[in-house]
Amino acid sequence: MKNIIKYNFCKACLSILILVLGLCLFSTEANAQNIFFNKILPPAGKSFVHITGMAQDKQGYMWFASKNGLFRYDGYQVKQYRNNPLDQNSLNSDALESICIDKDGIIWIGTFNAGLDRFDPVKGTFTHFKHSALDPASISGDMVSVVFCDKNGTLWLGANYLEKFDPKTNKFIHYRNKPGDSTSISSDDIRAIYEDRHDNLWIGTGSVYNKNKEQTTDGGLNKMDRMRGTFTRYINDPKDPHSLINNKVRAIFEDSKGNFWVGTSGDGLHTMDRATGKFERHFYDPKHPEKLSRPPFKKAALYDHITFITEDATGAIWIGTSESGLNYYDPVNKIITHFESQEDAAGTYTDYTAWSTCTSRDGILWISSLHGSLYRINPARMSVPFYEVPARATAFLTDTSNILWIATNGNGIMTKDAEGKVIKTYKYDAADNKGISPDEIHSISRDKEGNIWVGVFGKGLCRFDKKRESFINYQYDTSKNRDPDRNNILNIYPDSTGSLWIGTLKGLDRFDEKTGKFRHYFFYPDDESEFGANVITSVLKDSRSVWWASSWQRGGVQRFDPETGKFKTYLKGANVVKVYEDHAKVIWAAGFEGLFRFNSEKDAFVRFDDLGFLSEENKISNLIEDNKGNLWLTTSNGIVRVNSQRNESSLFGKSYGINGTDFYFLAAYKNKEGKLFFGSQAGYYSFFPDEITQNKKAPEITITGFRISNIDIQPGNGSPLTEPLSSVKEISLTHNQNTFSFEFVGIDYSNPEDNRHLFMLENYDAGWNLAGAERNAVYFNVPPGKYIFRVKVVNSYGVWAERNISIMITPPWWSTWWFRIGALLSIAGIFYVFIRWRIRHKFNRKMTNN
Repeated sequence: MKNIIKYNFCKACLSILILVLGLCLFSTEANAQNIFFNKILPPAGKSFVHITGMAQDKQGYMWFASKNGLFRYDGYQVKQYRNNPLDQNSLNSDALESICIDKDGIIWIGTFNAGLDRFDPVKGTFTHFKHSALDPASISGDMVSVVFCDKNGTLWLGANYLEKFDPKTNKFIHYRNKPGDSTSISSDDIRAIYEDRHDNLWIGTGSVYNKNKEQTTDGGLNKMDRMRGTFTRYINDPKDPHSLINNKVRAIFEDSKGNFWVGTSGDGLHTMDRATGKFERHFYDPKHPEKLSRPPFKKAALYDHITFITEDATGAIWIGTSESGLNYYDPVNKIITHFESQEDAAGTYTDYTAWSTCTSRDGILWISSLHGSLYRINPARMSVPFYEVPARATAFLTDTSNILWIATNGNGIMTKDAEGKVIKTYKYDAADNKGISPDEIHSISRDKEGNIWVGVFGKGLCRFDKKRESFINYQYDTSKNRDPDRNNILNIYPDSTGSLWIGTLKGLDRFDEKTGKFRHYFFYPDDESEFGANVITSVLKDSRSVWWASSWQRGGVQRFDPETGKFKTYLKGANVVKVYEDHAKVIWAAGFEGLFRFNSEKDAFVRFDDLGFLSEENKISNLIEDNKGNLWLTTSNGIVRVNSQRNESSLFGKSYGINGTDFYFLAAYKNKEGKLFFGSQAGYYSFFPDEITQNKKAPEITITGFRISNIDIQPGNGSPLTEPLSSVKEISLTHNQNTFSFEFVGIDYSNPEDNRHLFMLENYDAGWNLAGAERNAVYFNVPPGKYIFRVKVVNSYGVWAERNISIMITPPWWSTWWFRIGALLSIAGIFYVFIRWRIRHKFNRKMTNN
């Protein structure tokens, strides 16, 4: 035994470095939690030109009105609807101004000088409404700047006047500005319609030019009394600093705290006290650009105005402008961040305009620009807590005083209290030759007596001396055996007898502290290579007192008897980093070839197939089980959680700020409170499992298509679909309709590329199938019977959803039970009649012969 630890950078250390680089998953810096702008591209060869409005329907689809037609988006594909002059059942124009979707799912589209369009997405039909000089109840004009559906389902729009649509008569009620009547609307130039939480309808009016193309100062904000059809006006008063600063009102919004925002042309960001009718102006201050305001106002820009004000899922306020970019206001810290750029850099806002906005039900914010860009922003981008340390975090331990010990490579061992404050760092002190080596530290453990043990590459086994606050070193004597790799320790496993099991680069060692002796186990005696199959990465004594060890470099898993030294090898040829027993006493083996579960009946490890997240390409560097029985695995794609039933898995990757290539070999730990720790190249991730899975919305599953023998099926007379696919729950098919297919989509816009789709025809398929990029399921010649078509989708936050449709395939009439019974009775009857006839015939012949 030695009390002195010296640091010598030798050939062994260099070899160790090479090994570590081979064992660990190379890292990059942790993701910064900045706002990331995902740019949505139109279909190949197409262009949005300018998206003027957005809305989400009941199925989850996003709809975009643009200057190049109507677009539908599901997170994966963009479908375009355009005007066809030869088809009356198409858009009336490709130049669209506005869009809204009513409670029945009908899409209303305002066009540029082509009237109003009503689109039924189920039937795929368009109905057109245009101005008629012969009909005073027709729409007042064909330029429809705004369409809005209120909470009662009433449609309002801005054409030549403010309009209300009567769906019973297909007529329009007009509300006009009447000179001299202060209870009429202040202007006929309608630019915004908004309903607040008190059911008040607000109308923003005013344009730079009136309908006669004359520059005007008309406009203002109006609150409508819908019962009387009258309006209360709020307009600019040069003498009143609490009036609107400008009469051109295009942005109206009420946030979750009840603040009422109004945006106008000019430097016109306001909050309004609706009880008094007074406005507070929030001017841009170039000396304090972080203060609440609209983006810097460009006075030379005639059209520069606030285009929208909205609130995201985190409570932050977004302010868009037509000429000066985008502002993001953090109401907690009361700081503005400005976004405006001409550089086309990934993840940035590469425009100086912001035109329309919408928040989808999953909390994703959508923003379009005047020049054709469309952005998807996840404001609630989840982040797993990450804690930086000066070096790689390689192992963790909490001692009897609940102090956290963090082993590193290059910075000794750090200790932290319960609040995360660093207490002390143990490093090698060259002056008095004491302390822990700054070399590669891969393991830290505590025996049944509470002693802390550390495994150091090249320096062997170290025990912490609490009294002297230093480490005692137990090295393998290399003078008698010239193999120094036994002092290169990867893991330490204390057993119940007080012995320590030590995984090294050259086999497994059992250390008896009382005698100070080692016993060696060498599973591959013929492999003398420097980093061969005898690299032991983990040791386990399971609940049945069976001993297991995992080996690197294609060594697999060993089940061995410590007394006889006999062993059996499993998964030979696999690089296994961890052998583990879960709460159900199942033995798992994890490594770069995937995850395997031990089948005691077959006496073999069987691959655990989760249909994608744990593929061979997704290398596993460690696993651990939480207090609820979920498995957590660090992989090259992020952290994968396998639920306690082992039938669903979830990936926590870039959506949580995790780069999968950041994890460090074997660095996973759970403390007594159930908190998980995962080491990385620059620190460690730590969290309670419930913290990162709660309050997340499940994806929306939509059945988008149903085909029989490759023929698209729609609801209608004689169709097996009695209702739209979006709501169908059961389908009845005949025996000759048994070749069919479904198309489906799981809608979640957080990170659509990370969503995963599975499907199964229950009572037909043996298990779940992973859907491809086309997201369809095809079945051929399915026998008559009862089935359930099931679709499961998991989003990038690891939240699952399922949709089921019952399917009945009726047999042909000749194979039904009643036909078979009837046929059997008929045959029996015929046979009976024949027998009776034969008996009577013989009787008659006998009587005749007599």
